[in-house]
Amino acid sequence: MERRRRRRVRDRRTPTPTVAVLASVADRHTQRALLADVERYGVVVSQAPPDTAPAWLRFTARQRLIVGLVRGVVVVEAGLRSATLTAAHTAAAVGRPVMAVPGPITSATSAGCHLILRTHPDTRLVTTGHDVTDPLTPPDPATLPATALLGDGE
Repeated sequence: MERRRRRRVRDRRTPTPTVAVLASVADRHTQRALLADVERYGVVVSQAPPDTAPAWLRFTARQRLIVGLVRGVVVVEAGLRSATLTAAHTAAAVGRPVMAVPGPITSATSAGCHLILRTHPDTRLVTTGHDVTDPLTPPDPATLPATALLGDGE
């Protein structure tokens, strides 16, 4: 199922810059065409050397790599055992914005989002693209007070 989702996310007809973060490179053999497209238009990142077998700890490490590469994390319908929760906790710990799009409260796939919203008070509930991009947009330097531009009020 994960492979089908990856194929849908990366439409091979649309050459857009892409970063693929892999838990291991063992799936390089099964995803050869998809990875070739990513390599052509972007970059493939992994902490593991080629032909390393997948393992749960590598997926946790991948989530940390993703947090290091992004300006914010959006959790969409994550279950309680979702690796995405690792990314959300790590993002919150390093001061990156965390946002959540939970589904129905009766759905097991929403439990992780609700947990994030309860345990991290700065988590934003988002429903639109603007809700996501707004906290990631840096302030316009022209609107900052002069002391903020100088640093220590010098």
